[in-house]
Amino acid sequence: LAKAMVELDKVLGAICIAPVILANAKILAGKNATVFPDGSRTLEQHGANYTGAEVEVDGKIITGNGPEAAEAFSRALIQLLS
Repeated sequence: LAKAMVELDKVLGAICIAPVILANAKILAGKNATVFPDGSRTLEQHGANYTGAEVEVDGKIITGNGPEAAEAFSRALIQLLS
């Protein structure tokens, strides 16, 4: 489903540990991304540029590093959808 969203050029978001799913699906390769710190190694192993930021936007992909990032994540999502 996530790969289909990217192929259709749709906005895709993942927060907390969920960016690991995108990394495992090879969606984050070559992209700037963030994740809950426990998942940083997985992102890097699959070719993502782990930034450690609260929220990272790369094209139409938004990643957030945890529950505390929910508000900033939502603002980034709204901005991309506007």
